[in-house]
Amino acid sequence: LRSALRRMLNLPKNSEVCYLYSSTDNGGAGLNDLRDEYSIQSIVQAFRLLNSKGFHTKQIISDSLCFTAASRLNVDFADLSSALTWLTTGNNKGNILSKKSWWFRVKRAIGYLEKNHNFSIFFEILQNSIAIRITSNIRGTCILTSVHRNICSKVLHTAVEDSYFNKWQNSKLSNFITDTVISSQLNKIIFRGDIGNFAWNFIHRARTNTIPVNARPMNKNPESRLCRRCQSTAETLSHAIQSCNSIKTLSRQRHDACLKLICDYISSPNLIIVIDRTCPKLLDSRERVDLRITDVEKKIIYLIDMKCPIDSKFNFERTDKDNLEKYSSLKSKIQLAKPDFRVELFTCMIGSLGSIPQSSLDIFKLLGLSDFKIRSLARKCSISNIEYSAKLWNFHATGNLISFY
Repeated sequence: LRSALRRMLNLPKNSEVCYLYSSTDNGGAGLNDLRDEYSIQSIVQAFRLLNSKGFHTKQIISDSLCFTAASRLNVDFADLSSALTWLTTGNNKGNILSKKSWWFRVKRAIGYLEKNHNFSIFFEILQNSIAIRITSNIRGTCILTSVHRNICSKVLHTAVEDSYFNKWQNSKLSNFITDTVISSQLNKIIFRGDIGNFAWNFIHRARTNTIPVNARPMNKNPESRLCRRCQSTAETLSHAIQSCNSIKTLSRQRHDACLKLICDYISSPNLIIVIDRTCPKLLDSRERVDLRITDVEKKIIYLIDMKCPIDSKFNFERTDKDNLEKYSSLKSKIQLAKPDFRVELFTCMIGSLGSIPQSSLDIFKLLGLSDFKIRSLARKCSISNIEYSAKLWNFHATGNLISFY
């Protein structure tokens, strides 16, 4: 499955495995590891049987667990409490598909998940029922009782997905952090038919950091890590599609394409929209934002500056902070000139690789867009930025421009 998915996404053989197994909500490919699935279903089935509504079924299962525990502990009898302790503690090494008793396989499954995903699972007696306690470094402790039988599988799947995402995020090969973005669910909202083959291959390579930039981790030679165009700094993906002097014109085109999409969606008779112009008689020519929107009915002036930073939580937060500081004086001057209006300053960010932070979607909602239009606008902006970034990389690497239309 891993090989087939890598071929389908045109990823190299050394691409990050955790990207393939991370959920689509976290920006991954959403592939299920069959070993994880076997372990989860074994634990879920044990949890359901121990909390069975049928008295005889519950008694048979409890007796079976106690008998297995007693035989493994070399004692004549083991009560349910000690049997549950044996099930979730002790030596769990070995093949989870061992041909021994079924409870021994459950024990192996618990050990496999704890070892590979860094969270702990304990069965315990709680209020005349069997509860399962799942402790994760990411989400903390979750206790499920008999009334939670139907969500046990979902909780375990979420814990495993979080573990893969955490490994992917901390990997040396990854520079794409998606814990605060919505449209990095690209596998859900963007399909292969929406973008060209080159852009489709580019985005998955970019999100696994396997684009052949000079400053890739395996290149240790300082001289050969320099940008092939400007020769001034290390050639990272961020530099190649974001800050290199050779792509400034194309980078501006990417920015303007998203800005045009936003203007087309938010146009309304109640809104006066001014694009990339200074306020007359008020400001220095350098002090201007991309959008100045005046809502005459609500008496609000929205100052919105559009940015396309590289996709990561840190970059989004830094860009937003820097922008608010940069235009704070502009906001104050307009407020003094228009005392009857309330002035609001925002930073609208569309990631270079298609991610959109929740704060940008909140801006669209504030401007009166419906949920359907917000999703449609986010999808189109993501596609636009992916295609332009793929074009930027191709131009940076080869000097040739490609067209997707």
